[in-house]
Amino acid sequence: MSDLSRNNRLRGIVAGAAVAAALGVTGYIWWRNHLTNGGDDEDDDDDDGDGDGDDGDGDGNGGQDSKTIILTKSLCENKGIDWKRLFDTNCVVLVTPGLKFQPSKDSVNSTNDYKIIHCDTMEGLFSCAKHLGKKKLLYVPDELESGLPVDISRFVREVVELDSDNLRKDPELFFKY
Repeated sequence: MSDLSRNNRLRGIVAGAAVAAALGVTGYIWWRNHLTNGGDDEDDDDDDGDGDGDDGDGDGNGGQDSKTIILTKSLCENKGIDWKRLFDTNCVVLVTPGLKFQPSKDSVNSTNDYKIIHCDTMEGLFSCAKHLGKKKLLYVPDELESGLPVDISRFVREVVELDSDNLRKDPELFFKY
């Protein structure tokens, strides 16, 4: 085989590899920008920039207000809370360890059953709160002995401290947050 033939073959391989690399880099940049910008759709409510059409709050609802409620004893005993209405909104209830919470079948239908998470430890409860990534976290600070983890604000946009006495008087406060 002559040197000229070998050089032509080498040039072809190098040129092909360069074209493939350029196409790969271009495709990757387009893909990353397309996902970061949410594509050309201006109404996809993709606030977190990952291109999945979701706003990153972990609920898949595309931006509707979402809440995690840490259920403590006073909230569980509050008979005025409309659990059916609450579970029809985008909320998840994390039941603190040792608390028995079984709302009536009228207030929680089988399609909303998954919105009640019974936690065995406070560490598990806070892990759930972080990984659910809801926009708001509602809790009664007087009833959490250890308080909230210092890094909770990295996982939820707003932490709302509830007053159990005010909630007892006006259970509608749940729907104002």
